[in-house]
Amino acid sequence: MSKQIRTYNDLLAEKQRLKELLDVHRDLIKNDVEQLKMHVEPIVNTVSFAGKLFSRDGSQSLLGLGIDMSVELLVKKLFKSNWLARTFLPGLLRNISSHLTTTNAANSLAGLFKKYFTKKERHAEKDDHAGTEAVFNQ
Repeated sequence: MSKQIRTYNDLLAEKQRLKELLDVHRDLIKNDVEQLKMHVEPIVNTVSFAGKLFSRDGSQSLLGLGIDMSVELLVKKLFKSNWLARTFLPGLLRNISSHLTTTNAANSLAGLFKKYFTKKERHAEKDDHAGTEAVFNQ
């Protein structure tokens, strides 16, 4: 506030100046938050990846069981003499594979069901139209 407010017009002008100053500060804060998000994103991705390394996906499926057994067998065959790799590598590989198979299997199944049901619906619609055309052509 550079000068004293003496009239109503001075008050309105000061109010307008303060609103503009508030908008400028809001934009600065918004830009700062966006920059922080941009700088923090690699850290969040790293922590998320590390979390997937050390935790398992809870849904246990037949596919997951097969992958677990094959990882165990593969690691034991490849790393016969390295006890450190035989101890820690199967757990890490099982954790990673559980997250990968869950997302990939869900997407694959969704795509399969979508293809299956859309084909059935198309055939049903064609059959419905064929029946109505036969009735109208008589």
